[in-house]
Formats: sequence, C-alpha cells, structure tokens
Amino acid sequence: MFDHVNLIYPGHDRAVLSDISFTAKPGTVTAIVGRSGSGKTSLVRTLLGQDVGEVEDAPDVTQALAAYDLVVAPDGGALRLWDTPGFGDSFRLAGRLRRKQRWLAWLVREVWDRRFHPALWRGQRLALELRARASVVLYPVNLLESPVDAVYVLPELEILAWVGKPVLVLLNQGGDQGAGDRRAAEWRHHLGGFPVVQRVLCLDGYT
Repeated sequence: MFDHVNLIYPGHDRAVLSDISFTAKPGTVTAIVGRSGSGKTSLVRTLLGQDVGEVEDAPDVTQALAAYDLVVAPDGGALRLWDTPGFGDSFRLAGRLRRKQRWLAWLVREVWDRRFHPALWRGQRLALELRARASVVLYPVNLLESPVDAVYVLPELEILAWVGKPVLVLLNQGGDQGAGDRRAAEWRHHLGGFPVVQRVLCLDGYT
C-alpha cells in the first residue's frame, strides 16, 4: 500500500510523486502504455529504481512487453508493472479494433497483418493482451507538446477505451515549473472530455 507518498530527488525542488495513495490487490497488473518516446521505460526506471529496458532518443526502442514486480507482498501477491511497446500507427490500429465481426478481425490480424504489417499486428496483440490481463493503464503524455498538436492522443484513447481498463494519464517532462503548470492545465481541460480517463497526474519519468 502507498499511503500519501511524496518523492523528491536530490538536487531537485519539484516533487516527482506528490501525495500518491493506492492499494494493490494480489495479482494486480499495471500497464504503462503510450506513444513511442513518451517516456514509458524511463518511468519504469524511476518507479523501480533500476536500469531496466533500453532508453534511446529513437522510435520503437521497446519491441516487446516486459514485466517487472514493483511491490511483492508476503503472501506472494504482486503489483506488476508492464513496460509496453508503442502503439505505432494508432490511427490504423484504432480502425482495426472497430471491426465488429470477430472472425474478420481475426483473419485480417493473424493472416494479413501478421505477414504484411507486423508493427500493426503487434499493436493489435498488445491491445488484446491489455484487455485480457491488465488491471489499470498508465498513459504518459509529453508536456512539451500542446494538446492541440498531439493528434495521436485521440486514436490512442479510443484504443484504450476499447481495452476497457481504467486509465491514469501521467503528464511527463514538465520542464520549467510555470510553463509546465500552464500546459498541465491545458491537458487536464482537454482530457476531461474522455470518459476512459479516470485521473490526470503530474509525474516526470525523466527526473
């Protein structure tokens, strides 16, 4: 259980975690999902306090889902954290997930996309995995971008609505406090129109 946790790294004035509380039930899986380069692996490193995964200023560095135990209880239950690949072409992926006929969706995914569009196939498999096994989704967005410019957010939140799990949006890479606070307010207003978003938190995975 995290009870009103605050975290400030040495040499920094701004809190990375501020008054965070949650209780993890045994078997809980928290998946970090978002655009390639949004800071998913860096956030995992911050939360775990370990150098895991690969961090580069390049797209699609994380190619496969990786699981890490954030908290392990004495009874064996664990709060498990998933670092996931990016969604890739989220517009096309959202279109694939809109298909109503399950047999047609399977045929296109496992026959056509698996052979000719492997990145799109991986995105669909990730969405199915999240739907089947995740308990909550952490979705980092880059505060250096304005909501108007981040056109990928609409299809990615459509994908997460299809997944059907609670989404916590993490406002990442805040930078200058004054500018970051203004941009955070813009994002909170923008995300208020998406029912899938349960909470919006400021948490800088690069701190």
